[in-house]
Amino acid sequence: MVDECLDIIFPNKELKVADFMVDGILTFPYCNHLPHCDDCHNILQGVDYNIRDEDKVIWKGSKKGDFSMKETFQALTGDIIEVGWTKLVWFKNNIPINSFICWLTCHRRLKTKAKLQRWGLVNNASCVLCGGGTEDEDHLFLSCSFSSLIWKGLLIKMGIFRDVAKNWDEELLWCHNNFKNQGAVNNIKKLCLNNFVYHVWMKRNNRIFSTKKTSPEGVSHLITLDIRLECLAIKISNIDKPYIRRFMENWGIDCL
Repeated sequence: MVDECLDIIFPNKELKVADFMVDGILTFPYCNHLPHCDDCHNILQGVDYNIRDEDKVIWKGSKKGDFSMKETFQALTGDIIEVGWTKLVWFKNNIPINSFICWLTCHRRLKTKAKLQRWGLVNNASCVLCGGGTEDEDHLFLSCSFSSLIWKGLLIKMGIFRDVAKNWDEELLWCHNNFKNQGAVNNIKKLCLNNFVYHVWMKRNNRIFSTKKTSPEGVSHLITLDIRLECLAIKISNIDKPYIRRFMENWGIDCL
């Protein structure tokens, strides 16, 4: 059915079903301006109805016909494809500020010196943490000798022994594939990733704006402390298994 047919059959949008009742029969004005108009008319005539039912407005953007802000937004924007790292950043018992910085990083929206140089705001785009390499997300969180030492140490603390990826997107994909399950252990691993990104970015800002220096070991200690305090605050718990017990003991967390 096309809009032209509807405009002819229903010229007044305020009309109700009762206005089309003639001797107890639902009767619509005839429309014949297009070849398929007969089909449209037959479809309308074949609609089941109950004269005692009240007219109601159906919101076409909703599955149930009721107005919903969420479903209206989805109807206007189309289907949203969820990126793989979403649940790495937004999860139960996350630390909001850490997740927000990690979210910006995953979108590559941090104001790195490489971006600032492209915008003509700085002349030197070298990393302030290690003094070498251009400061973008790939370098800042993986290639930088300062941050890579922290991340590799955290991986070992989580019981993971591997070479890190060459770029940030690949590392996120690996984290997604290995941290995606539920449970206290994977929750701590996700907290670890978010805390790592947050603290590296904060230390980078401290070097630029206040010339404060902290060793990689000091940053690692802060990350471990943040995770431990967060787990104590939310009273994290899990099934008592040897692997889980060893993992929690390694982080200094009693959750059993």
